[in-house]
Amino acid sequence: MEWILTKDDRKRLQVLEKYAVNEAKDVLNKVAAKKYISLDDIKAIKGCLPGDAPLAAFYTRLTPYREDTTYHASPEFRAKTEALRKKQENMVYKKIIQSVDPTQNYGKVDLMENFGAELKVVNRQLMSIFNVVLTVVCAFFFGFSGVQFAYPHLHLDLATRFLIGLAGEFVQWYGNICKIVDGSVGAIMQYEITKAKAIESSHQKSPQEKAGTSLVEIRNIRNSRSTD
Repeated sequence: MEWILTKDDRKRLQVLEKYAVNEAKDVLNKVAAKKYISLDDIKAIKGCLPGDAPLAAFYTRLTPYREDTTYHASPEFRAKTEALRKKQENMVYKKIIQSVDPTQNYGKVDLMENFGAELKVVNRQLMSIFNVVLTVVCAFFFGFSGVQFAYPHLHLDLATRFLIGLAGEFVQWYGNICKIVDGSVGAIMQYEITKAKAIESSHQKSPQEKAGTSLVEIRNIRNSRSTD
């Protein structure tokens, strides 16, 4: 154990020099030159002074030295700790957002997202176009050539047969257009119905939320009764 030797303590040692002889004064001067004194120094002071010296005035006013045990980290350690802390925060944040919606890309453009659905739409449109072209062409040739095979005795000229083919082509084209429009309207209506159901389900409360709301209402009723 050590004690702090202050300026006032050195003055008290100078007072004790009056009771010391030559060798004792050297001991007191060596002790006074120190910043901290130990138990051995105190024993040396006591041993070099006579019994009538006022040692109690010196001993009772000494201040014990308490070593600073506060840990002071180096700048390198602080930088490494800060980097690890940020890394941990990023990991926690990523875990949170993955648990909320794992399908989100958060700023990244996923070119393959919904690729299958888009491919189905393209295939459906291509099939619709091919169906329209095929049926219209077949209707034209049916009207153009069918009349000649069905009524060969009429001896229709090329222009008349061409007009009959155009009439059949127009009827088939109009039917295809009506079918496409009807399918598009049905798809739009189905989409709106699905969207409305999704919005309605999102506004509905879960059983846990309903239970929490009922508990809050019961607690409010009890509080109002207690205040009354």
